[in-house]
Amino acid sequence: MKILYLSCHSIHEYDELRILHDLGHEILSIGTLQIGNGFGARPGIPGLVHSEEFLEKIDKFYEHLREKNVPLNDPMEIFSNLSSELVKDFDIVMVMCLFRPWVERNWDVIKDKIVIWRTNGQSNSHLENYVDVFRQDKPNIKIARYSPTERRYKNYAGEDAMLRFAKKIDEFDNWNGNTNRVISLCQSAKERSYSCNFPIIQHMSENLPYTLYGRANDGLPYWSGKELSYEELKQVLRDNKVYFYNGTKPSCYTLNFMEAWLTGIPVVAVGNDLGNDHGYELNNYEVPELIENGVNGFYSDDKNELVEYCNTLLNDDKLAKSISSAGRNKAIELFGYDDILLKWKEFFNSL
Repeated sequence: MKILYLSCHSIHEYDELRILHDLGHEILSIGTLQIGNGFGARPGIPGLVHSEEFLEKIDKFYEHLREKNVPLNDPMEIFSNLSSELVKDFDIVMVMCLFRPWVERNWDVIKDKIVIWRTNGQSNSHLENYVDVFRQDKPNIKIARYSPTERRYKNYAGEDAMLRFAKKIDEFDNWNGNTNRVISLCQSAKERSYSCNFPIIQHMSENLPYTLYGRANDGLPYWSGKELSYEELKQVLRDNKVYFYNGTKPSCYTLNFMEAWLTGIPVVAVGNDLGNDHGYELNNYEVPELIENGVNGFYSDDKNELVEYCNTLLNDDKLAKSISSAGRNKAIELFGYDDILLKWKEFFNSL
């Protein structure tokens, strides 16, 4: 199939374009990784080379945008103004997360295509209700969910497939824990204080050997001071002793949790109270249901207990290795690439 992919999250985009490519589909992504670079065809997937036809489509699409005076530095507006010329030869339009601007506003252009709304943990009862009503008489709109706990949304709009995020397990492995330190990965932690449980991050940093990785954390004394490359990220996860997962409301789980757990670094995570977005009355945070406390990881809503769990792991190599092994095994069971690839194949065969 030919798939036009609209992305609002570069790492999620990378992972899922790889799946679609490995399944043999032709993909064009005018995604997020090229921001500031013309939003050109998304590079970097091994073996994925866009045809001249697809590259010409991008050029013509930008002519269309200029004719409509769409600001070319605003991805929300760019992807809200698809042209019939861009879309006409595709079988599927896959939209990551942003249903209203990218499905509703483009409906006249995409209404004859299979439209897949791919969720990534950013929904709420209002959006679910909107999607449910909008697709009532539109059987060509399909929903691919990323977590079973999304079913707890009020006004749940349903699903056509349950497809967890996926990682290649041989890329995230070989944890050694040689650096006796607790780490987290989170961008703009202070700026997104409530969503990222920033007060808990601060508490961890004051009571543990702790480093925060991720961009836009300037001024924090425990920040690594840099944005990690993909290879650096994998090595940091291998080298450090404990991973503190602060959650990102309103997500059920996030990619950094998966990457840490798959690597084998022992994970200590916030619990249900800290992980759920109470402003939207959500109960979809899934991590405490995946972790068996003391077996394959730890979780708690008590900040001092979180510190205690981390300290125990820092000082008990035998326990850390046991948690590491059990955590990685569970992560492979949930997020292993090959199994999820087959589920994507079954989903596309059903369309």
